[in-house]
Amino acid sequence: TGRFTDDEDARRTALFAYALGSPALVYGVLFMSHQLAAVCAGAAFVAAVPLVRDNPDRQRSRAAAVGFFAAAAVMMDYQSALASLWVGLYLVAFAPSRFRNVAFATAGAAPVVVLLGIYHQVCFGSPLRTGYHFSVDQVTRKGFMGTVGPSAESFFSTTFMPSNGLFVLAPWFLMAFVGAFTIFTDQQRRARVGKEAAVCLAIFATYLLFLSSLDPYMARGGWCVGPRYLVVSLPFAAWLACAGFSAAFARPWLRVVALASVVVGVVVYVSAVTTYPHWPERLANPLYELTFRLLRSDRSVHSIGHRVGLHGVAAAAPLFALVGATLAWLFSRRSQGGAKTAVAAFILGGAVVLSYSLFPSSGPYAEQAWNFVVGTWEP
Repeated sequence: TGRFTDDEDARRTALFAYALGSPALVYGVLFMSHQLAAVCAGAAFVAAVPLVRDNPDRQRSRAAAVGFFAAAAVMMDYQSALASLWVGLYLVAFAPSRFRNVAFATAGAAPVVVLLGIYHQVCFGSPLRTGYHFSVDQVTRKGFMGTVGPSAESFFSTTFMPSNGLFVLAPWFLMAFVGAFTIFTDQQRRARVGKEAAVCLAIFATYLLFLSSLDPYMARGGWCVGPRYLVVSLPFAAWLACAGFSAAFARPWLRVVALASVVVGVVVYVSAVTTYPHWPERLANPLYELTFRLLRSDRSVHSIGHRVGLHGVAAAAPLFALVGATLAWLFSRRSQGGAKTAVAAFILGGAVVLSYSLFPSSGPYAEQAWNFVVGTWEP
């Protein structure tokens, strides 16, 4: 984050927003492959940047780490090849001693590639055959593994659909585009981190295009909280958002708007992960028709609170208090007007979340989904 901005408040804000106000929270808690793939793809990029920008020690081992983590990302989630490809191109295009780096990156990737090939051979009968070959879901056989070409329906589902769109559930990700703009339009920032910003933007944009090109059923991704196939690209968007927050913090009213967007993401994802982090895909407004309704009915997932004898929402209250206190501390760090900024950000963010109650409802299906969830509820 320090490469994208020197503003420590902006860096902390982006880190906190990514950790607790994005799909990373849900898929990390659920042990889904998408988040582990994001960790691996992000680690490959972190290992590659010093090879381009610095003259680090142990260059061979760093190059091997780039290859290892890029390949591991693909082993965790095939679609991670999109991110790994961009990281590899970045290393080849900009790092000195590119032939040596490519050789050691290839050596680092080789064990993972061999292991994945053996896994495919044992499970599916060929190193080049995947589980999609045996899927009973025919949509995965449309086009190339469900990729059929760009469509407005898939794009809307990924970005602005009330029940699933990234920029609705976590609007702070729009700061990635602000960050990219501020870097590319400033000569000093371009010299400092322009190449890295270009890679991050390319990865984020590629994934948005990829999901927009999937069959709409595939793009939605089933019972999930937000577009899960975007998860691998989100660390790269968060790095860009560091610069975006820094630019927004230069003006008091923009600072409030930017921080309010973090409040929205944190409320959505912390509430979902402490209740039922599997939103039925046919729910039009799952935040209100399921998540907040579960909280009102005094239901929450297992937690430390349960271990000490608390029940229902009270068991999640310590987490909610900790998250709220951390947000308040984060928002009010600047001595001049910090408290007022924090209050304004909470009010604006709360108003946005409240306005989501106006989204269209699911009709009779909302009761059907509710009855299924509470009928299978545990604890």
